Amino acid sequence: MASSKDRLKANGLTLQNMVDAAIGDVQPEVVEREVVVYQPDPNAIQRHDDGSMTYKRFTMTKIGLHIPDDVTPDELMDVGQVIHGLQSSIQWIVGDLMNGMKRIYGDSYQRVATELGYEVKTVQEWASICRKVSIRMEGLTFGHHQVVAPLEPEYQEQWLQWAVSSGASISVMRQAIYDWKNPPKQLALKLKFSPEVTEGEHYSYMHLTRLRNLIKGQQNISKADALKDALKLREFVENVIRDLGGE
Repeated sequence: MASSKDRLKANGLTLQNMVDAAIGDVQPEVVEREVVVYQPDPNAIQRHDDGSMTYKRFTMTKIGLHIPDDVTPDELMDVGQVIHGLQSSIQWIVGDLMNGMKRIYGDSYQRVATELGYEVKTVQEWASICRKVSIRMEGLTFGHHQVVAPLEPEYQEQWLQWAVSSGASISVMRQAIYDWKNPPKQLALKLKFSPEVTEGEHYSYMHLTRLRNLIKGQQNISKADALKDALKLREFVENVIRDLGGE
């Protein structure tokens, strides 16, 4: 087969022949494109125009849950866990949604509250907690995080970890933090304590509070954890006695 240059010599100088010679013997490139067909996640919750939602074979409406006649116990447990998960995290979800809407679109609390069916002050509170809490711990409720929200990030993490390890309820945690922030009035006695005492005061109070609640039967911890608290508390007391000049 003659090349484009040979055809130019044979057929004369025409515009088409000049273009062919400039381009050369280039074969058209066939580009294959992959067509991606969207496949919905079978485990996703899908919302419909009528306001109902489906999860696998279940349909959730404003007035109930439609259960298939041939449902299995495992399926019931599965959808139950999904519903529980949504219920236990709804404050986080709405709070983050409100903060995102306000940051990106400048939406008001009133609009979001109306659309979602909540009181304005409820949406404001949830959004505030989501902004203020620097760390979120699974295993604790939104209420636990709400209690520590006014604290500095360092103390938020310490108290949340304390609640996880001690199993403290929201009320026990709230009282413990209140007692920590409002210690009894001290005598006007100027004493200089060692770093072991000044730096360990916060943690010693946590150990003491957990032991006190254990004795009162307000929480349940393992014997090993209780012993650790007692030993840490004893160490702190011994350091205080030493600084006070005791034996």
